[in-house]
Amino acid sequence: MTDEEKDMATASSDAGAVPRKATPAVVRTKELPVGSPYQEYRQYLRRDFWYACAYCTMTESEAEAIRFTIDHYEPQSVKPELKDVYENLMYACDECNKRKGSLCPSEEMRREGKRFFRADQDLRGEHFELEGSKVKGKTNVGNYTTLAVDLNRRALVRLRELRQRLIDDDGYVSEGMRALASFAIDRLSPMARTNALAAIRKALEQAGKVYNDMDEALLELSKSEMLMDEKTDEDRRANKERLAQLRQMDGLYPRAWRGRKTRKKRH
Repeated sequence: MTDEEKDMATASSDAGAVPRKATPAVVRTKELPVGSPYQEYRQYLRRDFWYACAYCTMTESEAEAIRFTIDHYEPQSVKPELKDVYENLMYACDECNKRKGSLCPSEEMRREGKRFFRADQDLRGEHFELEGSKVKGKTNVGNYTTLAVDLNRRALVRLRELRQRLIDDDGYVSEGMRALASFAIDRLSPMARTNALAAIRKALEQAGKVYNDMDEALLELSKSEMLMDEKTDEDRRANKERLAQLRQMDGLYPRAWRGRKTRKKRH
């Protein structure tokens, strides 16, 4: 069988194959200490959530100055019985966790899909899409999460731009490296072949170094961008509009969604 026939057979086989069912990115570990306080699950959460925020996907290495925290999907103020239940815990950056706070959509809202995205149950691609460097919800789950934790805050938009630069530059460098590696050396004379091999080897080493340096530089830049506070007039205006939309939603569902704080009794 020729190589072409093999390729055709493979393509035919792939066409008739049953596609694998997509699964959530987060798969929770089953090896947990039983009955522990939720703070002791941090190391398991970090690993299960790939060292990234459950909501905005920012990683620890990208965040640097922004700490990561344990978020209770169902707030402690609303469902205290789930305080130490591992399945109720999410790994989140402090910025997303602060915005989420004690928001707790009512059952009526949840029936309409107005709830927070769950990285251990939902497929991100089904609920979100990118328009340039901004996130857009494809469903009520995506829209609600984007609004509630502000997935289009300036630092995250900047981070996505830097990620795209890494992807583009990676492709550019890799394309050049593949072209060098596939050069038809056997067509050259013996002396030219030796010189060409040495030149190609050196070029590939330099290309690899360039990529590594570029990767490190962009990651350092992304870290510094994370330190920027949202203090511009545009940021304040966007945040004001976001909060107004949340308040409007709150008014549509009375007795809904922010956990009540327990008042201390006066003695």
